[in-house]
This record gives sequence, C-alpha cells and structure tokens, in this order.
Amino acid sequence: MRRRSFIAVVASALAFPGRGALAVMTRMTVYRDPACGCCHEWSKAMAAAGFSVDARDTDDLAAIKARFGVPADLEGCHTAVIEEYYLEGHVPLASV
Repeated sequence: MRRRSFIAVVASALAFPGRGALAVMTRMTVYRDPACGCCHEWSKAMAAAGFSVDARDTDDLAAIKARFGVPADLEGCHTAVIEEYYLEGHVPLASV
C-alpha cells in the first residue's frame, strides 16, 4: 500500500467510524517483550478495535526495531507493523 492509499484509509476510518473503513487494513503484527504487561494490553485493545493481531513475543526487540528502521530516540516498548508501516509504542487507536 502506498503512502497516499494508507492516508486515505486512515482518513476514511476516522471520518466514518463504524462503517467498516478500518476493516480495509486489519492485519497487524505486534512484536513485544513477553514480560511487559502493557504491550499485552495494547495488543488486546487493537484486537478489540477490529484488527487481526499477530502478537509475537521476542527477547530481541532491538533486532526488530533495527529491521524496520526505528530511530533510537523513538523506540517504545513494542513495535507494531501494518503492511509497510510501523507503530512504535502506545499509539492511540484514533491515530492508527
């Protein structure tokens, strides 16, 4: 998905909540520390919002963040990936 398409989907989802616009991008992979409770709760919240969440516990988050090019000063406790985009940390649902 290209940047413009992604922005259009997000804009549609925000403009028409409850109309299924968010269903266009349902797959989300969340790489998280297995010992972190907040990562588990954030994943559950995304699943409750309609995303199909593939939660992957890992002890090497640094390697995941390096693979996706996450800048060191923006690193959070987990990394979520939707297609070619990543979300770092506790991004609010309205922003996703």
